Amino acid sequence: MSQNRMLASCLFVVLGAFPAMAQQKAEIPTVSTTGRGEIKVVPDLADLNFQVDVRGPVLRETLTKQAAKMGKLLSVLKAAGIKDVDLQTTQVIIQPNYKREDMGHSETDVIAFYSVSQSVSCTLNNIARITKVTEAAIEAGATGVGSVNLRSSKLRQHRDEARLLAVRSAKEKAKALAEELGAKVGKPHSIVESVSDVMPYYNIQASNMARMGDLGGAGGGSSPEFEAGTIKITAEVSVSFVLE
Repeated sequence: MSQNRMLASCLFVVLGAFPAMAQQKAEIPTVSTTGRGEIKVVPDLADLNFQVDVRGPVLRETLTKQAAKMGKLLSVLKAAGIKDVDLQTTQVIIQPNYKREDMGHSETDVIAFYSVSQSVSCTLNNIARITKVTEAAIEAGATGVGSVNLRSSKLRQHRDEARLLAVRSAKEKAKALAEELGAKVGKPHSIVESVSDVMPYYNIQASNMARMGDLGGAGGGSSPEFEAGTIKITAEVSVSFVLE
């Protein structure tokens, strides 16, 4: 056989093997399952948000009043043990409000009053003091109170625990399916993870009601009850195992 014919024969054998190899790779028997892990932990951090809104006919005076109230609010929050690094204020928002013509059908060019607002968010390390800090903030001049976000300072650790539970769940499901069909689970072929944290919000419902005595200290009423409860941290993994 000539050298050229031998080379052509070798190429034919090699090229002819590629479809078979690709088909063999695509036909790897696998079993795919999804596992979910969930753990419940007691939160130890609380994110609070307060707003200071002041209205007045003269812009400069309104800005001054708003700045004074915000300064007092920040002082109260710091006195409650909140560190500077855990405090953050937003930019001051100035909103002119115009007078309306008779019957209120359209605005005029005359300004009725200015609304100057600003909010501050903070992180409280002692969640048992959420209600007391909120009361103090309202007494200091806060006109709005946002919902409280409860979370854990050990989120990474809890996520790892939830992920481990999810992997174990996926493997147990795969084994059960394979054994029922007379097969065995081998090495993992692919792994896809998704993590979602369920964080509860505690709404104190305190906006301007403190002035009507709905919160203790503001008007002699009793403080609303607060139970931290637990937060759920979940993890999901989708795993494909090779069948043996």
